[in-house]
Amino acid sequence: MNEWILRITAALSTALWAFLLQGLVIGLAYALLRQMTANPRLRYAAGVAALISMPLTVAITALIAGLGNGGTAAPLQGGLPQGGPSWIFAIWLLGELVLGVRWAGGWWLLQRLSRAASDEVPLRWRRAATSLAGSLDIRGRLRLRVSDQVATPFVFGWLRPVLILPRSLEAAVGFDGVRALLAHELAHIARHDTRVLALQRLVETLLFYHPVCWWISRKVTDDREYCTDDLAVDILGNRQVYARALAALEASRSDGPTLAVAAHGGNLMSRLLRLTQNDRPAPAGPFAPLLLAGGFAAVLLAGTLVATPLAQEIDIPWLPESVARWNPLFEQAAVEHGVDAELLAIMALLESKGNPDAVSYLGATGIMQVLPSTAEIIAKKRGMKLEPGQLADPATNIDLAAWYLAKHQQEFVSDDPLQQVEWLAAAYNGGEGALRRHLQDGTPLSAETDRYRQMVRSMWAARDEENAPGLKRRVLREVKPRVQQTH
Repeated sequence: MNEWILRITAALSTALWAFLLQGLVIGLAYALLRQMTANPRLRYAAGVAALISMPLTVAITALIAGLGNGGTAAPLQGGLPQGGPSWIFAIWLLGELVLGVRWAGGWWLLQRLSRAASDEVPLRWRRAATSLAGSLDIRGRLRLRVSDQVATPFVFGWLRPVLILPRSLEAAVGFDGVRALLAHELAHIARHDTRVLALQRLVETLLFYHPVCWWISRKVTDDREYCTDDLAVDILGNRQVYARALAALEASRSDGPTLAVAAHGGNLMSRLLRLTQNDRPAPAGPFAPLLLAGGFAAVLLAGTLVATPLAQEIDIPWLPESVARWNPLFEQAAVEHGVDAELLAIMALLESKGNPDAVSYLGATGIMQVLPSTAEIIAKKRGMKLEPGQLADPATNIDLAAWYLAKHQQEFVSDDPLQQVEWLAAAYNGGEGALRRHLQDGTPLSAETDRYRQMVRSMWAARDEENAPGLKRRVLREVKPRVQQTH
């Protein structure tokens, strides 16, 4: 159970961290889609598609990190740690708790307001609402209520929406204004806007830390109101009456509930300007569905492309051929487990010089010198069964070592890549317990582990140099007494 919790936590940390870049890519794709059309319906659909693609992208990335990488952070590349910091999940969880409490409190207040509202709606209001609902093809019983506790009308409820109206609304905007505002709110119901609003709040909560998420959500809200204005004007047939009703509503405007759709939503002044100037784009053309489908695919693809881990290529000029011949296996294991391929190759050089038949005096086997007891523990945690002699297989040996290294990488994290490489080498050679005690209370590492970590650090730092003959000769001297050849 603890192993799975660690895997899930690490995978989410990696996904949330990666979304910092992925969210920017999605935002750019969405911005380009907005430039392709001025039609608010297409812009609205593109915004909703972008919002949907955001949690999908995080989920795909988490699956790749959890299933492909064993739930580890991504490898070190270019001297910078690319995976999610170990603390990011804790901060995200705290944000989820704060926003969750906020939305839960808002929902409870709206439920309380809805229950306190009266069903005694003026008869001519109800008749006007019924007539407008027929024009909008709204089926089922309308749930209309009036309240003294609200200043503007709004629709609340995701499954069975209820329209709550201020009791004094007609005194503020007149009956024509009431009818116009009813058309607007009923248009929200006909378009199922409360459900999209629920999606917005969910995405905002899950990805609260990314400003692009909030920007897209705000644009979706603006475009929703433009779409609703157009639909309301279509069934009313009088743009001026509708604009006057919104202007009168603005005079009594107050901040409305964020979990409901209301006539004063979006940028009300820009909506009024759009109505008075008759600034309405031409209807969507016959290619609109293709544009929307292509836009959605582009937005989703833009986000998920960067979720796929790229293959790492080992480029160490001084790496001997005895080790370099296994580079494809190092690179494959590095991608699968989220560790650095060049670090694996350097450790293989130190462990065995790339000899798959190497066995140490302690029984450590293969290219990465994995102890049989350690291999059994790793296999059990991964749900694998090792066959006799399988540990000597190069692919299996490197895969087990990469998983083991990835496990250490998740625990021993440093902002300094060289420091982290040194810690990983120490944990791999001397065990995580010894390194943990060394970091906590200064318990000295063994002489072998201390020498090993320094060599790995030096070699990893020099991995891009064209020639490292002195370092290479030293490595070969160090490796010889550690390995007993078997024939």
